[in-house]
Amino acid sequence: MDRNVIKTAIDALSAKVSLVSVGYSPVPCMNSKYEHLLNEMASHLRETKLASSISKLAKRRTPLVNAGYAIRVSIITKILYEWLHQLSLNNEKYANVIMLGGGLDVLGLW
Repeated sequence: MDRNVIKTAIDALSAKVSLVSVGYSPVPCMNSKYEHLLNEMASHLRETKLASSISKLAKRRTPLVNAGYAIRVSIITKILYEWLHQLSLNNEKYANVIMLGGGLDVLGLW
């Protein structure tokens, strides 16, 4: 995989780890699970051969970056949650969600 793509994905994950570490709750319906999965993913990445690229994971972002990521994650989560809820009302049992350009995110794991 291209190193620039990996760096961008890691930067996105780092920003998400930072926002939950300072108390933002971007996924209210499951914030503790979201935070746990983010931290678990970050931990596993630190153990890989990409560790030198991942040193930024521990770095906190500025308040503006934290707020911006919190808003973005909240909006995407709300739209996705409402869409899945609507599908369930229509007795749909399965849905395929493809997230493009989301960086490394654990939202799809729930």
